[in-house]
Amino acid sequence: MAAARPRISVLIPVFNRRDIIGDAIRSALSQFIDGLEVIVYDNHSDDGTWELLQEFDDDRLRIFRNESNCGLFGNFDRCGARARGEYSLFLCSDDRLSAGFLERALRELSEHPSAVMLSSRGRFINPAGKPGRVIAERYPPGLYEGRSVLPAWFWTIYHYGENPLNYPSGMVLRTDVLQKCLPFRTQFGVVADIDMFLRILRAGDLFVSAAIGCSVMQHVQQASNAARTSSELVRDHLALLTVFKDDLESFGVYKTIRAQVCCLELSAAFRRAKTDPHASIGLLKGLGRKPVIALSAILKSAALIGMDRVFGYKLTPFLKGAGAA
Repeated sequence: MAAARPRISVLIPVFNRRDIIGDAIRSALSQFIDGLEVIVYDNHSDDGTWELLQEFDDDRLRIFRNESNCGLFGNFDRCGARARGEYSLFLCSDDRLSAGFLERALRELSEHPSAVMLSSRGRFINPAGKPGRVIAERYPPGLYEGRSVLPAWFWTIYHYGENPLNYPSGMVLRTDVLQKCLPFRTQFGVVADIDMFLRILRAGDLFVSAAIGCSVMQHVQQASNAARTSSELVRDHLALLTVFKDDLESFGVYKTIRAQVCCLELSAAFRRAKTDPHASIGLLKGLGRKPVIALSAILKSAALIGMDRVFGYKLTPFLKGAGAA
């Protein structure tokens, strides 16, 4: 008799995280749900991570090791291909699942069968485990038409400067849709996960949960932190805009969003100025934007952020409730 299919696969790609990978694994194995499998894929670590993984003794845990390092998202691909659960979650090796999150997420997804993705709230922590601010609170809890999330996401990140979706560690995905969308497209660099999420949402709806699904560790080794102080993040976002241009034009928003990207470009230049003023000047010269366009974008973003912080006035244009007229 064939074994029952797992309800959810927690996928943990890891490279050289011997000191902290155990906490991520334990946060997954401590979820009190039936049908859990935890897959850890070691990306050819050389710090003893693989040896530590072999010390775990739990039937729900499956560990694998790449013969050579295949890159960050190459390892995500290996994890995704191994998933057997109805749903999957990529738990970054430096993050932690919140107690009871998977039980709630699976219940919410079962109540909304059109959803191919669930995005929860998250909470930043520092390397010592001290909690910081809550993230991914922009969208109210509820079910949203997947196609509407694409323009809403681009509009939000370039006007408010925040990602309205959680980090991968707080996102639950329908496995069959994920596997059809594999591989992660590495040409988008650190935003290859966003590209994946937006492609998945072409197949169904998004459910936004009020639960804090994960703790996201902030530290200097995060790929996104390094990218923010260089032109790399700007380049990746522009590439993402280009590939979704037709989708955005169908909503009549591409030109508006494209003009707003200069806020991201200026932010990267100012961050870089703290450590390398010369490189920062180079980034500013490379913008190629008319000053009036840059000023308009900055003022628009500043006004929206100000209304949010002072009056709690949050805009979510384009986001459409599933089943809404």
